[in-house]
Amino acid sequence: MDYAYNNFGKATLAWGFFNDKKNMERERTAYLDISKKYVLGDIASGDLKFGGKYRAKNRVKNSRQEFSPYYTQQYPNVRMSDGSLVPKADIYKGTLFENFQMDGSLVKFTNFIGAPPQSRSIFGKFRMNPLIQKDALVEWYNLNKNGFGSVEEYANNPIEYGNYYDVTEGVTAGYVMNTFNFGDLVTLIAGVRVEKEENEYRTRYSTNTVTGFPVPQGNFADTLTTYTETNVLPHLHLTFRPTDFMNIRLAAYKALARPDFNARLANLIADASSGMLLLSNPNLRSAKAWNYEVNSTIYGGVLGMISLSAFYKEIEDLSNTTNRMVANNNPMTNGQTFFDSLGIKYRNIFPANNTTLRVSVPYNSSIPAKVWGFEFDHQANLNFLPGYLQFFVLSYNLSFIRSEQHTLTWHTYTVNDTVIDPFFGPVVTTRNINYYKLEKNKLFNQPEFFGNVAVGYDIGDLSTRLSLFFQGSFPRSYSADGRNESITDAFNRWDLSVKYKVTDYASILFNVNNLNNFEESASSNHTVQPYWTLQTSRLRYGLTADLGVRVDL
Repeated sequence: MDYAYNNFGKATLAWGFFNDKKNMERERTAYLDISKKYVLGDIASGDLKFGGKYRAKNRVKNSRQEFSPYYTQQYPNVRMSDGSLVPKADIYKGTLFENFQMDGSLVKFTNFIGAPPQSRSIFGKFRMNPLIQKDALVEWYNLNKNGFGSVEEYANNPIEYGNYYDVTEGVTAGYVMNTFNFGDLVTLIAGVRVEKEENEYRTRYSTNTVTGFPVPQGNFADTLTTYTETNVLPHLHLTFRPTDFMNIRLAAYKALARPDFNARLANLIADASSGMLLLSNPNLRSAKAWNYEVNSTIYGGVLGMISLSAFYKEIEDLSNTTNRMVANNNPMTNGQTFFDSLGIKYRNIFPANNTTLRVSVPYNSSIPAKVWGFEFDHQANLNFLPGYLQFFVLSYNLSFIRSEQHTLTWHTYTVNDTVIDPFFGPVVTTRNINYYKLEKNKLFNQPEFFGNVAVGYDIGDLSTRLSLFFQGSFPRSYSADGRNESITDAFNRWDLSVKYKVTDYASILFNVNNLNNFEESASSNHTVQPYWTLQTSRLRYGLTADLGVRVDL
């Protein structure tokens, strides 16, 4: 068959892409910590600490992409350094392309594979066939980067040019804390930390729409923005030991989570061909969370160690990113545009004000997110059992978590406009208006239930563990209209580890991972009527085992 899937002579080159990326990251850190211990009589002691830290991190990215739509035309010549055009056949002599082949006006795929084509087996199950010669790709670009047909062979992708950034983020922090011990009964730790971040972001933004096919055109301008934020983070920890087999811990503290630096760039890429608008948010605030925890631990005797914890967390200014939100630059019902409502000074560069866009932009939720739950942990040696049963050990922990957040969604309602025509009477026209609202749902990447159970057997120099890890499903993202959610499905996994101590200095180790060959899968749920669930991916990694020797010197 002339066009069978493995007839490489019928395959031709459609596009050529060559990417060049340069990244630099540099960090400077200075810190000072001072501590002073003290004693107050026979019943109390303490440790006073204070200090500061300065950290500055600089990141720079320059990227370039050159591409050629080979399916559209031939490029028979090469432009030399003096500006003259030379046929490619002259420069191909003595190279891998000396016997260059074409299929009409198209470049044959066989120019980039060996004769005969090479292949490779992956784990004895999958065959990569044919393998492309890396040297051929590199030489092809070096020979053809200055190619010419009716236009230049390779053009720069302006969207990749817009991905430049030069970021400097600096954090100055100072703290003071005191640990106060009332004998062995009570320990109180109190303190406060003050952090100030001062950041500078250089990037590029579209001054017009990036449009055109097959070679898009667009212009970008450099921009500089700064961001400053100061946060006060108090913390209080109290540990109470009423008996020698029990302690109770109470904690309240405020924590901070800064957004990724990419989210704060004053970056804007308007891709007209896809209707996509990629925005960052220079005013994106750090998320602040108040945490409250209660923990009690009982240990000793037949019970082993039992720990029970409860916690509650409230997060202000949690940041999310819109998932291809439908938007335009028209005022909403409150008189603001979609971009004004997020605090972004966006200038409409599309030709019509009502051009509908698919917008991906980070934002802070105005409604605090919440996380609460409890954890249970138990570890025990079963040495109270008779005979050989006394060598069993048991450990397990369970976590039950609930969460809520509010994410931005868009919806549409229809308005009927009536105009009285002097000849035809009332004329009704309809128009759709977008509106946006925050909808309550679960936090991303937060399973509501997970845990681990391990059963071991320790006798003499032999130690074994059979463990089970299980995790419930959790959402990864929500659609812009709030109708679909992407889910990571629940799974469980079994593992086995064996250790045998041969001598005081040498041990034999044997591990088997993924005994049950569990399936890692993802699904998409339709959360309004009609309800349905569609599995979108399935992965199996198989069983792995390793055998080794450990020597302690």
